Amino acid sequence: MESEFSQGLESDYLLPFAQQQGLADEKLSAFRQTAVAQCQQMATLTLFEADNVPFSETELASFVTASGASSMTDWVLELVQTQQSLDKWVMAFLQFEELLGNALLFFLHEQLRKEPRFQSTLSALQREGLIIDVREIKQIVQST
Repeated sequence: MESEFSQGLESDYLLPFAQQQGLADEKLSAFRQTAVAQCQQMATLTLFEADNVPFSETELASFVTASGASSMTDWVLELVQTQQSLDKWVMAFLQFEELLGNALLFFLHEQLRKEPRFQSTLSALQREGLIIDVREIKQIVQST
């Protein structure tokens, strides 16, 4: 799962970010080292804790919508800043194209796929036509 996400990290986020910010050669190498070190440190943080209570259907739905990536990025960065200071370039990188929110949603989706209740809710929504696959949306848009 991690390798699936990391495969696109360089081409989809790092290189476009570096080009936009004018980071090349030694500066890009130094940025990589700083970003890796700070992200590894950030991964050890406990940002929030909750009681061991199942999520409601509404909460599950709000966590898995792509539109939540932006607010999720801002929210998590705000929580991180209470425990760890981040380099301004690392913060900008995590905000670039909503990298942090998209990464969190990716891993959350993968975890939820293993949850039977989530699968049954998603299947029910699809059966009722209340949710459709992104590929179907693209086909509809292209055919009109």
